[in-house]
Amino acid sequence: MKYPIFLLMLLMGVAIALIHPQLTTAQTTTEATAASYPASERESFVNSCASGRGVEVRSVCACTYQKITQRYNYEQYQEIYRQVDNGQDLPESIRLMIHDCRQENNAVMRLSPFTEG
Repeated sequence: MKYPIFLLMLLMGVAIALIHPQLTTAQTTTEATAASYPASERESFVNSCASGRGVEVRSVCACTYQKITQRYNYEQYQEIYRQVDNGQDLPESIRLMIHDCRQENNAVMRLSPFTEG
């Protein structure tokens, strides 16, 4: 069965209209979560995370911080920090974020014209 082009365009427009509000809501939620963090928290996190570990680790720490702020609001982040400070392991979700950031950083380093190899 062949549909007229205007009908296909209309259906495509309806599909986009139905999907677009969901995308906007997800983006707004992520932005609101990241905005709940104090401005100084990023620098503090990255400095603490990368202390004595080298320049490459700073980018992994910055990436991890970005992923954390996209997933957890500041209150949740503080609770995780308290738990880890009291001896509990990092949540699996954060360990996966670190892993992903390491892989992303390794891919960037391999593509860099300034690295050996």
